[in-house]
Amino acid sequence: APTPRWLRRPRRAPRFVLLIDGSRSMGAHARTALQLAVAMAAATLRIEVFTFSTGLQRVTDDVRRAAAGQQRRLDVDRLHHAWAGGTSIGVCLRDFLRRFGERMVGRDTVVMIVSDGLDVGAPDMLRDAMRELHRRSAGVVWLNPLLETEGYEPTASGMRAARPYVTTFTSVNDASGLARLSR
Repeated sequence: APTPRWLRRPRRAPRFVLLIDGSRSMGAHARTALQLAVAMAAATLRIEVFTFSTGLQRVTDDVRRAAAGQQRRLDVDRLHHAWAGGTSIGVCLRDFLRRFGERMVGRDTVVMIVSDGLDVGAPDMLRDAMRELHRRSAGVVWLNPLLETEGYEPTASGMRAARPYVTTFTSVNDASGLARLSR
């Protein structure tokens, strides 16, 4: 009798990497971004969460505890290491790729970046990091909370450098936006 064999690899649930910009310009959107992280962590264990401004910080354990109800809410002030500074998106993405990319980003990974794209770093560094994320992942979703602002155009140098490598460019400011994105 013939032995059964796989004709292809079994489909796995996607993995998510969520990178949240904690710079001063994103201050008004920090809670919403963290709520998104907690909601996603409640739905899947295949998620990693990082915050960044001038440096990168892994906050997955805090987010998972909040999703499991061990913390009443994820406190933005408690994550002070990432909030209210400037932002060097390219430096932080390059750091992420160097430290975590090999084991966290693959063909089944959706990388989600929550940022307004206002970057004080070199656009070339951001472009190169975005190209690498795009090449190695299933897709790059950029959630820009300013997209719903009347008259906003994503013309900042950071957004111009990143846009060619973004699979989905949208905003999520509330539950309906999250439902729209999930579809």
